[in-house]
Amino acid sequence: FSGLLIYNMRFRMYFHCSLKNIILHKIIIFILIVFSVNFAYSKDQDNKTPVFIHFFDWFHENNWQEDKFVDKFNWEMIGIKDKNRSSEDFYFKQFSYMKSIGIDALAWEYHIRYPGKEATYPSKEAIKALERSGLKIAPFYDWEISAKVRSQSDGKLLPNFSNPNSIQPNEDTAKKIADDLAIFYQKIPSNLIAIDKKGRQVIFGFGYGFDDSNPDPKNWNNFAKNLKNNLLKINIKNPNFYWTAKNSVFIEHLFLHHREMFTPFHFVLDTPQSQFSHDSV
Repeated sequence: FSGLLIYNMRFRMYFHCSLKNIILHKIIIFILIVFSVNFAYSKDQDNKTPVFIHFFDWFHENNWQEDKFVDKFNWEMIGIKDKNRSSEDFYFKQFSYMKSIGIDALAWEYHIRYPGKEATYPSKEAIKALERSGLKIAPFYDWEISAKVRSQSDGKLLPNFSNPNSIQPNEDTAKKIADDLAIFYQKIPSNLIAIDKKGRQVIFGFGYGFDDSNPDPKNWNNFAKNLKNNLLKINIKNPNFYWTAKNSVFIEHLFLHHREMFTPFHFVLDTPQSQFSHDSV
């Protein structure tokens, strides 16, 4: 049974979608889809399982064009009356509504961006709104977009999942993950960091590109050790990666032999399911 629940409350606005295929509902700013229910219910009221919402702060991206949306947002429903998408009040009204329907924390969509643009960490206004709302926050670390950005050359945009073997069982990959997360956590006050019901610091990992070419468990064990050591350097002492499950011997090894740090996370149910095991989300 898992240490958390997560809802996928987002627009179906992947980079490969066209706006004409987007169907939006008038429920604030997201489509509410329960994509993982782990049945971690308890009769013990004190044994609370935190509920997360996957939040995409893409209000200033090129593909965010509200005037072209098929179904317009009812922003006034939550008290937003102007078109400012950066203000503390803009975030606070959303976060307050989320809190009112039982959300405990944000799983903040986070990845590095193209040269000249900052990573998608929360703004100062969003952080202030979080503090006021009472919500916590964890990174939804998008390795796939980050890897796509790193491998881009000559300004050519690459498709999603264009790096099928980018997660190598080596020190370099472990350091990249830790360095990316360091940028995120530098912006987050310690009192806002989300933990699961077992007291572990929550980190969602979205990445399918595990390299299984060298089936040597020693490499996979060393990767887990190197990642843990690199995280300790940035003061992440008790992390738990809820990482997207895939039929990969590399990630399966981490789930089975490094259970204290890696937990299966089934992002969507239309992909092959590897396992529903310890703490699965």
